[in-house]
Amino acid sequence: MRESAAVYRQRAQVPPTVFSGFSSRRFCCFHTPNKQQQQQQQQQQQQKQQQQQQQQQQQQQQQQQQQQQQQQQQQPQQQ
Repeated sequence: MRESAAVYRQRAQVPPTVFSGFSSRRFCCFHTPNKQQQQQQQQQQQQKQQQQQQQQQQQQQQQQQQQQQQQQQQQPQQQ
């Protein structure tokens, strides 16, 4: 089994020099990285959207705190 595998590898290394240049680069190097890049870009956009949502939530919390402070200030004047 080991000898047949070694012979098969030696035979396979000679002709696929043409195929390894074209097929492996076109299919492995061009198709999959583009998909990975698109997925990464989509993930980055989603992360940016999440960050924007978090910022909006923080702004809303600040507004609520300001309203509470105003109410506290108004109460002593009424008393």
